[in-house]
Amino acid sequence: MLLVGEAGAGMFSHQDSLRTASWQLQMAGRKQWHLCSPSQTPHLYTAGQVDFFRPQYYRFPLARNASCYQTSLSPGDLLFYPPDWWHQTLNLDTPTLALTGTLVTPSNYLFVKTQLERQCGGAGDIFPATDRFCRLLKGCYDLWERLWGSENDQEL
Repeated sequence: MLLVGEAGAGMFSHQDSLRTASWQLQMAGRKQWHLCSPSQTPHLYTAGQVDFFRPQYYRFPLARNASCYQTSLSPGDLLFYPPDWWHQTLNLDTPTLALTGTLVTPSNYLFVKTQLERQCGGAGDIFPATDRFCRLLKGCYDLWERLWGSENDQEL
C-alpha cells in the first residue's frame, strides 16, 4: 500500500487488527514512529487514547511506565515490527511518501483467515468487504493451506 501524507498527519497508537507483522519503506519525507511490545499493553490504555508524541501523563498515568521505542525514518529507511506490536506515527515533512505491507506467515495465517472470513461474513469492522474481494480471498486461503497446512495449530 502506498501512503501519502503531509506534516502533522499520522496514525494514532494501535495494534493491527489482523495481527500480522508489517514493514514500511520510507520513500520521501520523514516519519516519526512510537513502537511498543505487546508486553507493554497494560500501560497503553486503548487504541487512540494516548498520544505518545505528546502524552498527557496526568490523564494516563500508567503510560509513564511503558517501556517503548521511538525512531524517525528518513528516505531509504525500512522499519519492521512483529505481530501485535503497538505503533503510532507522525509525518514530519510535506510530502511524506511510504510503501507498506503486512506479512501472512505460518504462525498467523489461520488467525488472518478467520478474521477475513468474519469480515466477509459481515461481522468485521476492518474494511468494507465486497463480494468480489471476498471471492478472490479464497485463492489466498487455498495457497496458505497448501504452503503451511493444518499442522500449524494456532490459538485463535
